[in-house]
Amino acid sequence: MLVDILRDPHFKSSAFKPHIMGEDSIEEKLNKFKKKFYVLKESGESDVSIWNELGQELKRLNSLSSRLKAQKCSLDRLKNAQKNDLRDYIKMNERKELYLCQQNEAQDKCHNRFVMDLVKNHKRSLLRMCRRYNTKGFCGREFNRAYPNKLVTFFDYYFSRQQKEYNSFFLIRKKGPFSCESEQNKKKLVIKVKGFNQVWQRSFMEKDLFMMAINNYWGIENSLEIEFASVTSEEDLHIKFEDSMISFVDGDNSNNMTLSLGLSGHQLLSVFTHELGHVLGFKDCYVEFFNPRKSNLIYYTLDGNQSNLMCEITKEAIVPFSYKQQVLKTYCQVE
Repeated sequence: MLVDILRDPHFKSSAFKPHIMGEDSIEEKLNKFKKKFYVLKESGESDVSIWNELGQELKRLNSLSSRLKAQKCSLDRLKNAQKNDLRDYIKMNERKELYLCQQNEAQDKCHNRFVMDLVKNHKRSLLRMCRRYNTKGFCGREFNRAYPNKLVTFFDYYFSRQQKEYNSFFLIRKKGPFSCESEQNKKKLVIKVKGFNQVWQRSFMEKDLFMMAINNYWGIENSLEIEFASVTSEEDLHIKFEDSMISFVDGDNSNNMTLSLGLSGHQLLSVFTHELGHVLGFKDCYVEFFNPRKSNLIYYTLDGNQSNLMCEITKEAIVPFSYKQQVLKTYCQVE
C-alpha cells in the first residue's frame, strides 16, 4: 500500500497553468479560436454550454492581449522581475505532493527516495533553483560535491529558500498608518480617505451597500469591520481616477491608489477591493515577467483554484480568511 506523507499543508497551487503572452503566441491562439468557431458554426452546434465556453475563451484571449498591451511600457522593469520566477519550485512541490511512500516507510527515508528520483529525472530544475542565488558554475560544483550522499541537504536548502519566497506572497509585508477602534466586541479599522465618494458613486451602488460589499470581502462578522472616513487633508489614503488601462497602488507609497477611468459597477468594486489589499500591506500573489530571449510576457497566479482576490480578479474571487486574520492581528493586535 502507498501513503502520502510528504504533503505541504501551506502549498496552494494545485492547478498551475502559466500564461505565455507574445504577439505571435496570441495570434496563434486567436487563429485556433477562429477555426473552432467556424467548425461549430458550420456544424450547427446548438448546445448553449459549448457556446458559453467559447465566449469565456474569447474573454481570456482579450484579457491576455490587453495585459500585454498595458505592460509594453514596463518591459525593462519586467525583465528584472524574471528573478521572481517560481515555476521550478511549484513543479517540484507538485511532484512532492503526488509522491507516494511505501506503507510503514519512515518519512525521512521516503523523502530521500523522492530527492533521488527527482535528481534522476529533473536535475535541470534543481540546478535552476540554485542559480536563483548563485552563479551557474558555483551550482554545478556544489551539486557535484553533494552527489550522491549529500543531495538531500542540497535539495532541502534551496527548496526551503524558495518555499519562504512563495509563502511571502500571502503575508502582510508593510503596515499602513490606520487606526483600529473598539466597538462592543468588534474591532473597526478606520481609514481616513480622500476621493472615496467618487468610488462608490461610480459603482452605481448606494454607499451603505457598497460598504457592505467591501466588508463581505475584508470584514469578519462580529470581529472586524472596515470603515472609510472621508477627509480633505491629512489622509491615510488618497484615491484618484486616471485615463489608464491599469489600476495600481504606488509601490513606494501605498497610501496612493490610482483607478482606471474605464471602471464602473461590479468591476470597479472588485478592482478597488483588490487594490485595498495592497493598501493594507498584501502584495499580488502572481508572478509576471518578460523573457527577452523569446519576447514573451509570462504570467501565472500562485493560487491553484483561482479563488484568491489578491491573485486574480474574478467574480468568484474572495479574500481568504487567513488574510482577514492577519489584518485583525496586525492592525488591531487581536490574536
